[in-house]
Amino acid sequence: MLCIKTCYIIFLLNYCVIFVYLIFFIFLIYFYCSNFLFDYYNHMTEYRTLTEKTSALKFAMEELIATEIRRLVTQADVYVFALYDPANSDSGPVDFKCYQREPGAHRIVVDVQFDFEGVGVWYICRRQDDAFTVRHILAHIKDGKFQSGKVASFEGFWDEFPDFVAEDRWARSYCRRLHRVAA
Repeated sequence: MLCIKTCYIIFLLNYCVIFVYLIFFIFLIYFYCSNFLFDYYNHMTEYRTLTEKTSALKFAMEELIATEIRRLVTQADVYVFALYDPANSDSGPVDFKCYQREPGAHRIVVDVQFDFEGVGVWYICRRQDDAFTVRHILAHIKDGKFQSGKVASFEGFWDEFPDFVAEDRWARSYCRRLHRVAA
């Protein structure tokens, strides 16, 4: 009889140990799942924060670029904003605005905005007698979002400036590259 009681006690102890392990295992699963959900929530919160910071950075950069363009335009003799369609890369600008400093005026004042769709190029030109120096700033906007930008300078003869803007190989090659990537 003692042997049966001892076996029964050992059986109960083993059962209790298994029960404790089971409870511990359930606790671990609960702890892991709650940490997973907590980490997922934190990750989503970090993603939202990162998205907000990225948007804020884009708006800040847009304002810095616009401020620099306005500063350069105040020193320019001629300012042209041309809009190119990347899908139609073999043609010239689809739209443009031209501003010229009036004789006796000290500067050109313009409002720089990024509310276009396509490739926008700001041509900021200074004339020196029969020659010109132009700085052109390119911004690619797609679906209302800034995609990329470039800056370059060019020098030429003043009577060639209108042709330079109308046939800008730099902007056209950029549009061709965009069109090839999209296809």
